[in-house]
Amino acid sequence: MATRAVVALRPDYAELLPADSRFPDVHSRLVDGRVSPASMPLGQGFAPGLDDHDGGDSPSLLYDLDSCDVACHIHAQRASSAVVASHEFLSLFDDLSTTPAGRARLLDGSVSRGPFSFWRRVPVDTPPDGTTVPLFAFSEPHAFPVALAIDLLLLPPVGGEGDVTVCSTCAPHLPPADRAIGRLDRHFVACPHGVRLSGTCHDRGVQSLVPIFDAAFGADRVLAERGGHRGRAAIDQFMLGVGACLLHRPDIVLVGFDGPGTYLLLDLKTLDTAGATRIATSHTDRSRLPAHISTESRCARDEYGVLPPRMRLVVISVSTFGSIGRAGVGLLAEVGRRVGGSLPGVLLDQASWAAPQLAPFARMALGFAVRRGLAESVYRHWTRVRDPADVVPALRPPSPVAASSPVHFVPIAGPAAPVAPALLPLAAAPAQPSHAPPPAPIAGGQSGHAAGVAGLLAQQLFDSLPRPAPAP
Repeated sequence: MATRAVVALRPDYAELLPADSRFPDVHSRLVDGRVSPASMPLGQGFAPGLDDHDGGDSPSLLYDLDSCDVACHIHAQRASSAVVASHEFLSLFDDLSTTPAGRARLLDGSVSRGPFSFWRRVPVDTPPDGTTVPLFAFSEPHAFPVALAIDLLLLPPVGGEGDVTVCSTCAPHLPPADRAIGRLDRHFVACPHGVRLSGTCHDRGVQSLVPIFDAAFGADRVLAERGGHRGRAAIDQFMLGVGACLLHRPDIVLVGFDGPGTYLLLDLKTLDTAGATRIATSHTDRSRLPAHISTESRCARDEYGVLPPRMRLVVISVSTFGSIGRAGVGLLAEVGRRVGGSLPGVLLDQASWAAPQLAPFARMALGFAVRRGLAESVYRHWTRVRDPADVVPALRPPSPVAASSPVHFVPIAGPAAPVAPALLPLAAAPAQPSHAPPPAPIAGGQSGHAAGVAGLLAQQLFDSLPRPAPAP
């Protein structure tokens, strides 16, 4: 009772505690009346019209001491455990050593309907012939401890020798003082090979939902990128036809979901709720799912805008910890209801006692796919070194052409005719010989290899042109 009183003294305890924490109410016989007769046998229900509390004994009630000597409370242990768990949750949330990222992790990991953490620890290097990649297995054995470390906000164990963890793709472009990755650093958020890369988490999540929708509705009603040769043919044809007026390309299209001739557009968004930007802008360390809601609304408003008739958009937002937004949870629940709740036969090979129905099966598959993709990316690109200064710096790419340099357009079609060399202004560029090729324009962000190929093509094109006769 004292522990429950401590938790109830916090004014916002109802918002901070998980939705399924089942924090009980206090029932006093002197204030609320009799719960059940004193002579009620263990397990017998309440007596209608005789007992004051029609709900009877339940885990949602914590009984005061004045009721313990007159009745048998079969759910008292569950109610007491809920009080202790709620107190421990708030104690960890309010602890001075808990960082904002830790609070965001606590709130994101305690959302309703997830995140789920079922996976098979035995890796599967190569799936059997004729089967797809398992939905709940790691293809890389070392990615399993990496995924656990990311979930616990620990420094992931990666290969290499030394005590300093660096990113092999970003460290060569950074000064030695900024190369080390700390325990609380979310480097994979800003890394170009991390969450920002679509192949890390986004594509993995989409590929985990496609076989589930195929099993529920049939492959002919699911338009998506399936990978392999001509894997994008179906979604490309949709964008050239019915979806030509859309401003953004959806990830999955369910045909006829809301009725004949309708199209349900699905767009998957991945995010990291414990990142510094999300904490500063969405305040993910204070409430649940604000980043999910912000991402979903911004996608619908800025990327799609007003949809054509008979089209509906559902944005499925999932965090790197596996939590799914309310829109995605509602969609997967509706899909499970339409198939009767049970798993289709084609998915029984990957079924588990932890997910006996389609809705939790789909949520667990989506959350695991995102977490597995991030873990494999971290293990592949992060390494350990003895000294960050030992990393060989990257070569500086060639500087782009100055903005003041003119761009020469040479006609490549039509009858061949003598082309006079362009005269460069003295203020724009230094004097060049008449036989020198014009400078090739380099687009912003073009790599050094691409720039070299473009310059070689410009040189070959210039050499193939006829030379004007010298003036007498």
